Amino acid sequence: MAMVRERLMRIKKYTLFKIWAEISLAFFVLQSTVIAKCDSLYVEIEENCYWEQDIQFLKDLISNSDLTIEPLDLGTQTWTNGRITYFYTVNSDLKGEIPVSVGNLNELTYFYSYGNKFAGSIPDTMGHLTNLTSLGLE
Repeated sequence: MAMVRERLMRIKKYTLFKIWAEISLAFFVLQSTVIAKCDSLYVEIEENCYWEQDIQFLKDLISNSDLTIEPLDLGTQTWTNGRITYFYTVNSDLKGEIPVSVGNLNELTYFYSYGNKFAGSIPDTMGHLTNLTSLGLE
């Protein structure tokens, strides 16, 4: 009889553990989904949502310059509601042309770049930056 009780206790413990494991897994999946939820056209980086086209501009700058840096590590940036509003970069080894994707930064108000080696002309798409109040390129 004692063996039967012991076996039933093991089964109960195993069943409770299995239920606990399933609940924990479900909670983890639910929590991950809530944390990682960005609206469409936004991308999640480090549990924050950023406008895809703003991130793409930074990636284009990095790619044109043959750099190995993450987009959010380039220069000094300020983001508001997932949009880049301030971008300041000094001696960041940026080179090549300013990407035409700069025209997608329609929330950008401040863009300064000094000590970099941009070449070519300023893209016409800069005219799309209707909120830009400060621009400095050297």
